[in-house]
Amino acid sequence: LSSITIQRLRVDPQGTLWISAVEGGLMSCRNGRFRFELPSGLPPAGWLSSVVAASEQEAWLASVGGTLWRWRGAAGTNRWASFEAPDANYRSTFCQDSQGRIWYRTQDGWLGWFEGAQFVRAPTNCGLSGLQVNQLACDPGGRVWVGTERELAAWDGGHFVNQTPTNGESVITVQHLAFAGDGSLWVRTQT
Repeated sequence: LSSITIQRLRVDPQGTLWISAVEGGLMSCRNGRFRFELPSGLPPAGWLSSVVAASEQEAWLASVGGTLWRWRGAAGTNRWASFEAPDANYRSTFCQDSQGRIWYRTQDGWLGWFEGAQFVRAPTNCGLSGLQVNQLACDPGGRVWVGTERELAAWDGGHFVNQTPTNGESVITVQHLAFAGDGSLWVRTQT
């Protein structure tokens, strides 16, 4: 490793360790071998934020500033493409659904997706009663979940369906979503 100052470590489902250096470089460690992936000198907005999705032939990573990086090919190659989300920022969250569409939270707190090398803003009539998306996550099956200032909702393939528990408050402000290893969903709300 050219740098001993590490900004972030992430592990993808294939077991690859992704290492983001403070100097802006991105390295990987697969099968015990370190590899330089992206150049040093990226600004803080280019630092690694998350592993969006990964398989043997493809990996999607997101930067702090809302850039998507796609790696395709066999392990050990350096075939990268980058895609700048026009309305993303440091609060943007990315996840990939079961259809391969990458969803993200826009800088103004709404939803967008990336599909076919194009960023698209989600329509406002997609079934949400809240207009401020606070959190976005995909469950282990690739279903998209969002938390707004009014509800918890899940995408059914055509629109969002309210999933706010009925044994509590009828309106909740979701602050954080996290899926556990067994697939259960943990939700932190504003009290």
